[in-house]
Amino acid sequence: MTDDLGRFRDELARLTSIDGVSGHEQAVVAYLREQMTPLADEVSVDPMGNLYARRNGGNGPHLMVEAHSDEIGGLVSAITAEGFLRFQAVGGVNEIVLTARRVRVAGHPGIIGIRPGHLLTAADARTVPGIEDLYIDLGLESAEEVRALGIRPGDQVVWESELQPTSNPNRINGKGIDNRSSCLILLEMMRSLQGQELPGTLTAVVAVQEEVGLKGARVAAEKLRPEAALVIDTVPCPDTPDIQVNTFPVTLGRGPVFQVSSGSHASGYIMPETIRDYLIQVADAAGIPYQLGTLAYTDTDASAIRDVGISTAVATIPRRYSHSPVEMLDLNDALATLRLAQEVVRTMGEFPRGIVPSRIPAG
Repeated sequence: MTDDLGRFRDELARLTSIDGVSGHEQAVVAYLREQMTPLADEVSVDPMGNLYARRNGGNGPHLMVEAHSDEIGGLVSAITAEGFLRFQAVGGVNEIVLTARRVRVAGHPGIIGIRPGHLLTAADARTVPGIEDLYIDLGLESAEEVRALGIRPGDQVVWESELQPTSNPNRINGKGIDNRSSCLILLEMMRSLQGQELPGTLTAVVAVQEEVGLKGARVAAEKLRPEAALVIDTVPCPDTPDIQVNTFPVTLGRGPVFQVSSGSHASGYIMPETIRDYLIQVADAAGIPYQLGTLAYTDTDASAIRDVGISTAVATIPRRYSHSPVEMLDLNDALATLRLAQEVVRTMGEFPRGIVPSRIPAG
């Protein structure tokens, strides 16, 4: 493994270890603010919790490069008299991954309970319990003991799943890869630009509450009103034996995905041809691998930013086992996405701000 891959892996392990369920991103934002302050001309956090790191440059456009900071998880909804916790999901949590899972509740270790196998009926063994039937066991015996730890309804619940390598050291797995990997790309991008003159103004934005409705990105776009934006996120990767998605042929290890469309007909994103062709030109010129894809069942902050009227591109990092405690990422894809972000900043003056296609069909 090269030094760059190893350093990125180690820093991502640090960043994913910080808990930040949607609406509880403050610790993640505080860490990134500390890291970005020496790299920017101005750093601020708005009342919603979005982080802005601004670099002033030449007379070119104002470019926003954005990634969301929140992860999926849960919130404590009730404390039983016996000291168990009921909880609700935050973001796209799949109930199939919950039972017998180690978790942290406001930093305290616990387990999502499961009925003993010896006491399950054959029908029960084939059924995934709903989240309303699940509970968290902290090993305590009363509500008073729980409250003595400072735990209250509304506290965040996160997976206990530290980042670790697979048998291929370039591929790592753990919780929070969506989207701390992209937050780290923003940080590495800002580090790489130290001492360089920029063709225009750059604002790196770490947005909150993407997993519950793209909320932070919309606020950030309205606040900044840049001429152009690049959104960096992760994307589900259907390259495993249990998935057959022929309409979205994306694979780990082949570079970032330029999502030319995503989301539903009611709230999705469609990339203009001009932006698609610009990203391809930038990637080809720099020798950066990339993939093109359309994905109907997921969305990114690009939709919210585009809806404000900003010319918006999106590059996503493939990840397996999305929205689970064992998301898998290829570090080479992350570094390729970092290189793309650097090249977009360098060529921000060429970023298309219209939708007229580069090829007009013959009439």
